[in-house]
Amino acid sequence: MKYKDFPKHDLRRCFSVLLTIEQLGEKATAHYASLALECTRAEVLRAIDLAREQLRMRFEKIGSSYRIDDWGVVNRNAVMADLRASPARETEDSMLGALIDAIRAERSPSSHGEADLFRFAAQLLKTRYPMHAKTLDSAARSYFDKTRVKPRSFPQMVSDGLVTDVARFRHAIENRLEHVCANA
Repeated sequence: MKYKDFPKHDLRRCFSVLLTIEQLGEKATAHYASLALECTRAEVLRAIDLAREQLRMRFEKIGSSYRIDDWGVVNRNAVMADLRASPARETEDSMLGALIDAIRAERSPSSHGEADLFRFAAQLLKTRYPMHAKTLDSAARSYFDKTRVKPRSFPQMVSDGLVTDVARFRHAIENRLEHVCANA
């Protein structure tokens, strides 16, 4: 789980910083937290300030390390359970990697689920990344024509759990494509 897996102003960004502080223990400096979360030190410090001000959390700073002394109005166990129990996010992360690889290689989907995912991602990307969306959509259509399998509806894909959080998924794939396009 990375800081920028979540959209701007999403409280889960703050929670990811809190979890990272817990995981790093005495090494929980802004520097190491930012490295672990792939964000800036300023973003880590803003999340800590947000937690202090709005969630009434108390932090102790020992040298340059942070420790959470009081979770304020937040149920620590619920946050930890939500952020840790995310095999769906790990699966989503691997799906995103496969989508980016497919776009780069202009390859066809290898399964019905992947073809559905190509089609779904194409729909999400068509405004901001029309060329990449067209690549994915063409590959998905070709797969469905060749196999004579009917694609799932987008609501069905969400209810089946293929994509659990559409906004987060869109944000994550756009972030990855931004890096691909910047490095191309």
